[in-house]
Amino acid sequence: MTKLLFLTFLFSFTSLSLNAQTNYGMVSASTSDRPITTGELLEKLQKKPIEKIIVRGRIAEVCQREGCWMKLTSDGANDIIVTFIDHTFVVPKDIAGKMATVYGSAAMKVVSVDDLKKQAEDAERSEAEIASIKKSKVQARINAVGVKVE
Repeated sequence: MTKLLFLTFLFSFTSLSLNAQTNYGMVSASTSDRPITTGELLEKLQKKPIEKIIVRGRIAEVCQREGCWMKLTSDGANDIIVTFIDHTFVVPKDIAGKMATVYGSAAMKVVSVDDLKKQAEDAERSEAEIASIKKSKVQARINAVGVKVE
């Protein structure tokens, strides 16, 4: 009986671990809210900013200094930078490659050379790569109130 109880506990714990999701910030979507893909977001942002959005995508990169931003991959050239509203939360630095559902607002933003260099420093780019940044860039940005990492 003790072995059976132990095996049941072990199986339950393993199942929960394999399906674990971790939430950061405020994640509060109803079951009717369907996330869109990063590609759909980029298409919508060509028309106008979006006040309330849920986006699902793969995490390409995370700020290695604090976990204060992350990048969702799209097609490589148009990745989406996710910052966290008023720096109220951070994410772990080792979650690149995982899937994320991001809750927040989104817009296209002109990012200055200084901000692009800081972003490159946070991503631990080489000095040569940082020095090669000479022009501002338009980036898709999500200001997230919450992130669910799977």
